[in-house]
Amino acid sequence: MIEIWKDIKGVEGKYEISSLGRVMSIKRKGTRGGILNMHKSINGYLRVCLWIDDGVKTLSLSRLIAQAFIPNPENKPEVNHINGIKTDNRIENLEWCTRDENQKHAYKIGLRSHYGESNPNRKLNEQQVKIIRDEISYGASPQQLALRFNVTTTSIGQIKNRKTWKHI
Repeated sequence: MIEIWKDIKGVEGKYEISSLGRVMSIKRKGTRGGILNMHKSINGYLRVCLWIDDGVKTLSLSRLIAQAFIPNPENKPEVNHINGIKTDNRIENLEWCTRDENQKHAYKIGLRSHYGESNPNRKLNEQQVKIIRDEISYGASPQQLALRFNVTTTSIGQIKNRKTWKHI
């Protein structure tokens, strides 16, 4: 497989990104140049630190690759990993998408148990959500329910208004 290098938008002449997902600092006054190290974010995505405008900025590798190699004629704001593997930044595994498309895709491939609800850190189960909806209909206050179920009043409001847990 041939590695293709392109300038990173906004820092042309300083940094390049390759079709294989490597980032290179171009040798210039005050720098040695060379391939930069990646690190995983707390969410498991690969990131790279670049010196931009007199400060270090941490950028998403998948986003840099998509910006350089994947057309975005509809100006979609997010990059989706098609196979669901956050560290697989091959061009053929990335696509531009909307937030809604990204979440629906995560649900479809099993990364989320329900569209809109993240599986691993969810605090409530379906039974608790049914109880919350029942008690709200009988006049229970969001503050009381939030304390009882150890969630925020915002979470109770989202359940009440079906912003989350839409399927129940």
